[in-house]
Amino acid sequence: MKNLKDVMAFSRKVEYVFIATANKDGEPGIDTVKTIKLDSRNRVVIKEWLCDCTVMNLYDNKNCTLLVWDENKDEGFGLTGQVTEMQTLAFLEGHKFGDKKTKTLPQVLWRIVMDVKKIGKFSHAPKERLRVITQNDRTITKRMSQL
Repeated sequence: MKNLKDVMAFSRKVEYVFIATANKDGEPGIDTVKTIKLDSRNRVVIKEWLCDCTVMNLYDNKNCTLLVWDENKDEGFGLTGQVTEMQTLAFLEGHKFGDKKTKTLPQVLWRIVMDVKKIGKFSHAPKERLRVITQNDRTITKRMSQL
């Protein structure tokens, strides 16, 4: 398993990092992030213009996954964890707050801090399959390579 510093170095070599979220009802959302960094407390920091759906999902459900994937090499990492901080850094000019004609939210530059709980390898290639076997009324799960 890689550590966070290795994953951060790897993330600088890919074009985008994907962030997967879900609201409290489990409806998914996905967005892209250009860069991720580590703060002094070893937490992942995202600074990005995120879509409204992503932000609303994170307000409802702090759990999320970042996918750092090199498409050409088909290797990457999934970072699973919880958002601990959300902060607005800037608003796109041209949005008038309180204007009753404005039906959309402004574009916002967000700072999102994530406490990573798990790092897993990722590739798009077929995964190793598991096989469930029942022996003497016991269920045993084995990797196909173990059979």
